[in-house]
This record gives sequence, structure tokens and C-alpha cells, in this order.
Amino acid sequence: MKKSIFAQSTPYLLFLVGVFTVGTFILSCSNKVKKDEVVIYLVRHAEKDLSDPLNVNPPLTEAGEARAEKLVKEMKGVKLEGVYSTEYDRNINTVKPLCTERGLEIQNYTAFEFNGMLDYMKTNKGKAFLICGHGDNLLPMVDYLGATRPIESLGHTENDKIFKVKITDDTSIVEMIVY
Repeated sequence: MKKSIFAQSTPYLLFLVGVFTVGTFILSCSNKVKKDEVVIYLVRHAEKDLSDPLNVNPPLTEAGEARAEKLVKEMKGVKLEGVYSTEYDRNINTVKPLCTERGLEIQNYTAFEFNGMLDYMKTNKGKAFLICGHGDNLLPMVDYLGATRPIESLGHTENDKIFKVKITDDTSIVEMIVY
């Protein structure tokens, strides 16, 4: 007696459905902040216009605008309590698409005056924050938060990294995400 094609493929289909369900569950949990931790995402501004070396506030390039849109996709599924940026156009415009999509206001901070901001964030267990900074202030923030730098320094044109710092009472761990 021959089995129908459906009967023969049912175990395989059930297996695929199970794998898909488990995979979806794992991915959906990966961006959730545990109630005993704070997660701070540190991102450098996207690519800026380097054509005028005297311009201290250059705009984003077309590639930078595309990276800002990519940041929106990268942060999908992350519930952010707040988004912080220095006052420079390149930083504001890096996080603006994300804030616009989510209805969040961009909070400004001064590039090297971040201790108070980070201390405030560390008291907000169960929350996640995003900070847009510069090549010379992001890694000092990682240091201040008590984590170990995943790289020694950021190159002048390295705009593709997010540092995800998870902070609990006992530890600070950083994960570097390339996007």
C-alpha cells in the first residue's frame, strides 16, 4: 500500500515548522532587555562629506544617508528608551530616520561630557538606549561603562560598527556589531 505524498512529507514539514518557530523565538528574544540589565548601543555617525577639511559640521554623504536607513533596520525589534546624539548634523542625521520612525525625540549631549548621561542610563534597569557619537568618544564610553574594548581604536572612516554594552550589577560586556 502506497502512502500519499502528503503523508510522506508530513514529518519533514513538521520539522521545518518546528525549526522556523524555534528560530523565530530565539531571534525575537535576542533584542529583549532583561529586567536586571541596561543595554546601551553606541554608534558612530554615518559617513560624512570629507570634501572640505575645514568644515567642522559636514553633512552626511549619500552613503551616510543609506547607512542611517540601515541603522533603522539594524535596530528593529529593540525597544529604545531614548536616543542621544551630539549636536553635529552628521550625528543628528544618522539617528533622525530611526527617531522619526519611532516618534522619539533626539536628546543632545556634548561629545566628551558623557559621564552624567551614562550614569543616568545605568540606573534604568530593563531599558535600552542608543547614543550616536564620534570615533574618539565611543570607545572611552565603553571604558567608562566598565567593559573591555573589542578594538583598540576606530579608524577615521570606520562608520559601520555598533557597540552593544550590556550592564548588570556585576558585569559590563560589549558586543561589536558590524552593520
